[in-house]
Amino acid sequence: MDIQKALLSEHSKEQAAAIAGFAGSDEQHFKELFDLFLHGDKRTVQRAAWVLSMYADAHPEKMPPYVHRMLEYCCQGAVDGTVKRNVVRILQFVAIPADCEEMALELCFSWLEDPKEAIAVRCFSMTVLEHLCNRYPELKESLAQLIRHALDHEVCSAAFRNRAQKTLQALKGRKKAAGAASLKKSVD
Repeated sequence: MDIQKALLSEHSKEQAAAIAGFAGSDEQHFKELFDLFLHGDKRTVQRAAWVLSMYADAHPEKMPPYVHRMLEYCCQGAVDGTVKRNVVRILQFVAIPADCEEMALELCFSWLEDPKEAIAVRCFSMTVLEHLCNRYPELKESLAQLIRHALDHEVCSAAFRNRAQKTLQALKGRKKAAGAASLKKSVD
């Protein structure tokens, strides 16, 4: 299969799944897909990002070596919303390597706080940030404040409100659990 021709020939879920299956069947094919994501024309990059997202759904354990380059790509400035959405969607389900966490935090915080950003990008960013708060609990309050500010000062979609409430609840639950654990240690 010529991956680039396949990406451009048809835009459907079935075609994207077929390409994901083909690319995932061989390391060289996957590298070709990833190279098209990094260096293709706008349409090729958009469709390659969707295929990568589908592949990551099935094989999240294989994505960490590629996270750094995906994040670097997103840091280039005017990145297409489709690409952002698929990259941050991948980040929700992948173990983000330690050397990529700072870049992921910066991107996700900037996307979440931008009211002009697509709702899906903001919601997925919220989830990535919630997961990273497990590793960096000192960021919980900043994330909670940002979410509360958006809820109080923006016209938010139902999807955003729903994700925001769940994230705030999860952050509150973790704070209580962390407090109970430290109290238990001090009692022991």
